[in-house]
This record gives sequence, structure tokens and C-alpha cells, in this order.
Amino acid sequence: CESESKITTVLKSFENIIGAHRIASVTSQHVSKWQAKLRSDGKSEHTIASYTAHLKAGFNWAKEQGIISKLPTIKKPKRASISEAMKGRPITSEEIDRLLAQIKLPYLTEIQHDGLKHLLNGLWWSGLRLEESLNLWWDRFDRISIDMSHGRPVLRIPAEREKGNRNRQYPVATEFAEMILAVPEESRKGPFFTVLTKQGKPYSSTRHRVGKIIAELGRKAGI
Repeated sequence: CESESKITTVLKSFENIIGAHRIASVTSQHVSKWQAKLRSDGKSEHTIASYTAHLKAGFNWAKEQGIISKLPTIKKPKRASISEAMKGRPITSEEIDRLLAQIKLPYLTEIQHDGLKHLLNGLWWSGLRLEESLNLWWDRFDRISIDMSHGRPVLRIPAEREKGNRNRQYPVATEFAEMILAVPEESRKGPFFTVLTKQGKPYSSTRHRVGKIIAELGRKAGI
């Protein structure tokens, strides 16, 4: 799962840069040092912000599980100059805005707008791959699903979809948690993301047709 890979990458990065610290001993200075090193290594501003969001989600999870009693202060990374920010080439916050602005293109109908906007924002904050996001469910435990039993949303990965062949749970970034919590309780059933055809029917959960739409939005946005 892309979420597992991203969380693992972030934690490994933090350990490599800061050193092996007990979670309870991590301070805001450690986090600032880590962010600065990421920047000096050429990571883009979007990547640093995404890494920071996932690190924060991990610390929130640790606190909820009683592993730590106090959260370190994790500030949003200070933006670097334009020349520094252009070293990487993942999509930027400005580009995601441009991408979202393309949703109301003539070949997309109004009934497709909300679903596509929800999906693009979800991909931005969740770390899921496209096909994983289209297979994210509220109530199907044979798929990647949302677990609300802990109060704060986590993703449940069934053993058959996990490399280690074990059921696992993973915290999500705060921004994606807010997207999940914004869904009314009575609507928490079925797939989390739904992209409709022009006829108002859900696309297949495979990524191919939806991927073509997103690729076209990207071309129109000049990304």
C-alpha cells in the first residue's frame, strides 16, 4: 500500500537525519532540523509539507495509543525560495489548484465535478495510489477500509492486500482525517470516493478510465 510505503519512508528519513530517538524524547527542534535537512537535500516544498503531515499523523497516533504523553510542536515548514523549491518535480500546491480548476471543462458534466474534486483532494492528502483510493471503502473489510473505532480515522489494510500478509492499521494525515470526518455518519457506507460517468453511474474501481480523465486534466492545466 502506498500509505504504508510513505509512512515508512518518512519515519526512516527522520531516523536517518535525527538519529535513533525514543518517540517520547523527540522535540520541536528535532523536527525543524529534519525539515531543514530535507530542504538542503533538494526535496520540494510539497514533499516536505507532505512528509511533515505524515510525521504529525504518526505522533498523534502514538499519543492516542499511550506511547507518548505529550506531542512535540510540529510547525508547517517554512517555504524556501523559488529557486530552492524548483529542485524537485512532484506536483506543487499551485499545480493542484490549477488541476482542480480544470474540473469544469466542457467535456465533463456537472454531475462529475464533485466526485472528481473529492478524489483529487483525497489523493493529495492520503498518499494512496489511484487504484487504492478507488478501492477505499467504509464497510468492506476485504478492501482497504476506514476504521473509526479509535475516534480518529485510520486505514485498515487486510492481510491479502498487505505485503507482510498481516492485517494492519495506519494513521492518516490530519488533512485527510478532516476529509473523512466531514462525511455525515449516515453517509458512511460504500466506497469513500466515487467518480461518475456522464450518465451518472459510478466508474469501475479500476484506475484506467478515471486515470485518463485525471491525465487530461493535467495536460489542460499544463502540468
